[in-house]
Amino acid sequence: MYKTKRDIFLRLIIFLIFMTNFNNSPKEEYKIIGAFSILLIMGISFMLFITSFNKIKIGGYNTYVYLFMCFILLIYVAGISNYITLESIITSIKISLLFIFCIVLSSFNFERYNYIKVLKIGLYLYLLIFGVEILKYGNTESVGVNTASLSFIICIYFCLLIYIKTKKLKNLVIAILFFIFIIINRARTSMLVIMVSITVYFCWSIVTKYKFIYRLFIVLFLIMIFVFIYLYTYSDDIKVFVSLNEFSREYFNKNFNSGRNTIWKELFEYINKRPFWGYGSGMSAENISANFSKSTHSFYMQVLLQVGWLGMILWCLLFYSIWDMFWHTKNNKITRLSASFFVGILVQNIFELTFYSNKISIGIMQWLIIAVGISRAGKTDMIKNEKNNLK
Repeated sequence: MYKTKRDIFLRLIIFLIFMTNFNNSPKEEYKIIGAFSILLIMGISFMLFITSFNKIKIGGYNTYVYLFMCFILLIYVAGISNYITLESIITSIKISLLFIFCIVLSSFNFERYNYIKVLKIGLYLYLLIFGVEILKYGNTESVGVNTASLSFIICIYFCLLIYIKTKKLKNLVIAILFFIFIIINRARTSMLVIMVSITVYFCWSIVTKYKFIYRLFIVLFLIMIFVFIYLYTYSDDIKVFVSLNEFSREYFNKNFNSGRNTIWKELFEYINKRPFWGYGSGMSAENISANFSKSTHSFYMQVLLQVGWLGMILWCLLFYSIWDMFWHTKNNKITRLSASFFVGILVQNIFELTFYSNKISIGIMQWLIIAVGISRAGKTDMIKNEKNNLK
């Protein structure tokens, strides 16, 4: 009976997952649907976490993932004292709810086909609404064009996931159509994320050949992210970036810098004044200086601003631990797909704040990808422990 109820709640979460994207729509009716879906998903996840807390397996492969989640939450709670505002409390609550969502969803068995059926219904319904809006208005303004491009990355993941499970070609075709929309929309970040994810997927056998290379890959990749952010910040003085800016203006009709480098350059001056602890959990760019907008336009810059390098190191350790969990089921196609898109998500958050701040609907979907990926490793760990207990 308990498992049946959990299955029903999981199906409801999966069905609503795509509806959360409407939270960023300018149309009031869609915004209500999106907000209600987010609240319902977070509420169900929290309820399942409370009611099944004693059944959540801690130990084995997931130990470090849960441990670093706790450390990150603690540093954000402690960061409230640096900047005592409602926003600091809300930020800490959002992070805790997203972590709970990931923990709860990773405890389910996503190998079961009935979840795929619900996933298809939710995805096709989202596509239907999206298609009707395009036919009615000739654009995607009513559902939020930028959010649509970001959410389509996740839609491509789920289309490929369905294709892996069902082997039906139409799901692969839908994934390609999503990518074509991203190209038509000239969404550079989304295109980059998809290309990085595809590259990792097809290079998976090389990346996973040896455990040392596998672990070294994610360490070097995270280092490269910070190197890129630093170089991008001072890109006006680097010839390569000047050439990239010309390329971007010619083919995308947009500057490569997009103004982020100007914001980040000034932000670094403030970050360097308080590099260890940061300015507080709810601190935003506009609170630092009147010259800034509310957003730092980067998850990594936001973390450095709020909780400093100590918080950033903990986030990187969490990412490393998640990546390490994928190793234990590296031959599984769903793990391979999830790990590839996980790397893409890390790239996406260079230019966006989707892990826990802006566009929480995208954040929910990103944490679902992680949950699907590590759920398989969790099941493998349980089977391994059961075998050891029988000996």
